[in-house]
Amino acid sequence: MTLPTITATGNLTSDGELRFTATGVAIYTTGLACNRSKKNGESWETTHTTFLSIKLWEADAETAAEHLRKGDRVIVTGELLVDTWQGKDGTERQTLVVDRATIAKCLPRQPKPQGVPQPTQQAWATDTVAPF
Repeated sequence: MTLPTITATGNLTSDGELRFTATGVAIYTTGLACNRSKKNGESWETTHTTFLSIKLWEADAETAAEHLRKGDRVIVTGELLVDTWQGKDGTERQTLVVDRATIAKCLPRQPKPQGVPQPTQQAWATDTVAPF
């Protein structure tokens, strides 16, 4: 059986937890909040948030535990599955899980420099032969 693969970008909701199985395999679990936003005038407004649980295994798990922190913006790819469990009140609950994930930190956005003129045309753009 092949599980669907998902790629999601969002912010980590916790520092995560590193555990080890009885056989010594590392498992790192954390949460991811993915926001849908729309522009509202000059600012952005979050219209919907989807929460995912993330599971990383083995060397990826240990590396993530060392370098990732709550609030980090990351991109995650892995197998999407639904984990079903019973809540304290006895009702059946479901969680979306990205299992066997790979994860990477996103670089922070850099502000555009102010007052620096941008060239409007390349010097060679008017030549009949490209310089390459």
